[in-house]
Amino acid sequence: MGSRFSYQLDRHGADYVLSARVRVDRRNRKGKIVGEAMFCFLPDGERVELVQLFTKERHGILLAPKLLRQFERLVRRSERLAVWLEATTEQGKFYAEHGYQIITEHGKFLYMQKSLE
Repeated sequence: MGSRFSYQLDRHGADYVLSARVRVDRRNRKGKIVGEAMFCFLPDGERVELVQLFTKERHGILLAPKLLRQFERLVRRSERLAVWLEATTEQGKFYAEHGYQIITEHGKFLYMQKSLE
């Protein structure tokens, strides 16, 4: 059981847009329920919106408010992330302060991820 967050940071002009895809594994009597949600952190730095939620079971939508709160906390703790990424050149460099794994290729940012258990 647990959640896996994968992130993508895109640059739009002078702004960065941080989006996250969340995969959630939960077990019940019938087996595993897997849900996926996608969030977008908008450039104004104040809003986080639930973009889409995909689940195999209808009641999976009840997971959305909890996932949104988790993502908002991560965003608040990563305000300096965009500045730090500008200096990232090594593949697989680790952003230890916040526990993000930064994946780069030839100095270009590809994605970052964090596993929450």
